[in-house]
Amino acid sequence: MPGTLDLDLDLDLDLDLDLAALGGGGRGMRYNTEDFPKLMPPAPTVKVPAGRYKANWDRENRAWAYVQEFIVSCFGGTAIPKIMYEFDKQIKIFPVPYSVGATTKLDDPALSQEVLKVLNTSIERPDRAREIASQASGAGSLRYWSGLLRLDTSQQPAAALLIVVARMIGEYVVMSLKDQYKMLRPAQIYPWIVPLIDGPDTPSFPSGHSLQSHLITGMLKLALTPKVEAPTVQGASPLIKDFQTTPEDIAKVAAKAVGKKAIDPEGATAINAGAWVQVGGLGVEYPQTARALDVLADRVARNREIAGLHYDMDTLAGKYAAALCLQEINKRWAYAPAPGNPPSLFTQLINDATAELSERP
Repeated sequence: MPGTLDLDLDLDLDLDLDLAALGGGGRGMRYNTEDFPKLMPPAPTVKVPAGRYKANWDRENRAWAYVQEFIVSCFGGTAIPKIMYEFDKQIKIFPVPYSVGATTKLDDPALSQEVLKVLNTSIERPDRAREIASQASGAGSLRYWSGLLRLDTSQQPAAALLIVVARMIGEYVVMSLKDQYKMLRPAQIYPWIVPLIDGPDTPSFPSGHSLQSHLITGMLKLALTPKVEAPTVQGASPLIKDFQTTPEDIAKVAAKAVGKKAIDPEGATAINAGAWVQVGGLGVEYPQTARALDVLADRVARNREIAGLHYDMDTLAGKYAAALCLQEINKRWAYAPAPGNPPSLFTQLINDATAELSERP
């Protein structure tokens, strides 16, 4: 009616206090007003605390100290050149893309065979689709190792940290290798390959899932009782032939290792081929936990081929790079130093993880 003031006083007083979206990390944000300092004493008196920050702080960030120690201890500050040199030396077990020195170079016929292998593995997608999707992320993959070992991170913090350390070292190594070779992924080579899931924006060779999976498995084997060391890897590495076999062949390889009669298909006596499955001398049974870890690493790696994201050569190269890393870890990093020198971070971590996993068969 005339003379009535129609005031729109719909004030939005609904304060959105979900401050996690603003960077509060789920704990909310706090602002100190200009009046807050007035509540403080003019010159606060504090003392240096006797205690220090908790030892088991965030695993993901704490693992970087081990990555740095790995680089310095195993390769004198440069981990990647040695691994690339081994790839390019006399590799025979998988083709190496864009390599000058490799015996088995990637050419058109070899790449055609690699693409055919990717196509042939796709028949397994229905059975493994959910598994592949769950392993797409780093955290999703790690749950398979923690589940196999029945790890409670509050009860076995060292073993849980060891898994993260292996993953992060593997990521450091594989990203450097990927940048060296810059191999296109299968779907970029042959458009009839449609990946089951979207892959990361990284080159194909070597497979990160393969390298990291076998590095995680290899490091965990060092924490078993008795520990299982990686094989010696040499150049062209016919000695690693048996290490490259499928999970179904693990029992056969173990038997050959115990008898020290491991012979590679090219006729060379592979004294060290079975070192991966030989523990403490002749007649020692290969631990069931180690065998299960082997199968898991191979399966996670192969899942990436089934998903259409990697070639078979990527998987083998990742496994081979993991063996090279583990060889250096065994020689330089995993055991106590000379008398009078403090143990490395990794030595202590292995010892702590061994105590936590002592009841595994």
